[in-house]
Amino acid sequence: MFTAAIQHYYKFFDETITSSTFIVLMVTCLIFAAGTMGPAANASDYSGNIQWAVKARDNFGTITIDGIEYQINLQKI
Repeated sequence: MFTAAIQHYYKFFDETITSSTFIVLMVTCLIFAAGTMGPAANASDYSGNIQWAVKARDNFGTITIDGIEYQINLQKI
């Protein structure tokens, strides 16, 4: 049984995989299998708000701690 497994192993890798088309087909199948097994991306999980982005950019020098807003001024000495 062990020798039969080795013979099938060599037959598969020496005779079948010598064709590059078969190698491309195997890689393609692996890619599709990984894609179907992975988690699906859902666009509703992503959100974007332009008004929030503009406000965040304008308030770059401010922080809020316990509801109190502080302004940060960095100056070169």
